[in-house]
Amino acid sequence: DISTIHPVELRESIGVMPQEPFIFAGTIKENIEIGRKIGKDALMTILDKTGLSELIRRSGEGENFWVGENGSRLSVGQKQLIGLARAVVADPSVLVLDEPTTGMDMGLEKQMISHLKSLTQDKTVIVITHRYAALELVDRVIVVNNGKIVADGPRDMILAKLQNPNGVNS
Repeated sequence: DISTIHPVELRESIGVMPQEPFIFAGTIKENIEIGRKIGKDALMTILDKTGLSELIRRSGEGENFWVGENGSRLSVGQKQLIGLARAVVADPSVLVLDEPTTGMDMGLEKQMISHLKSLTQDKTVIVITHRYAALELVDRVIVVNNGKIVADGPRDMILAKLQNPNGVNS
């Protein structure tokens, strides 16, 4: 019963990655921390797990890489990775990912899914998506259409039904 959990404890146990993470002018480190100070080792671990370590290595600026106003020095995928890093920085037990691969080509989407798989082990993950690739992260799928649940069950069973709604093998 969620009402038995203190609101602060509840908030600390949930990480959210919005569809379009807000990136403010500052360093990559500041954009991940957002008021939560983390040590260099923890930051480097998150950068490695999200794939952002490659960006800071190439830049030569390290974790002090300046992202620019609204992330002007970042690609769409790199902005998403910062959103992911923010969501997991406190190691929450529940992750809510809203369209985590939005705006990504297939190659970048595969990389993001790989990073997500490694970061979401032993966590409850809620993925809101229109893209099938992101469903690799889940065991159960709930399909909502016009505000109503139209399908609910194990991922593979639901995907099979969606691909063959009449139940006839093609």
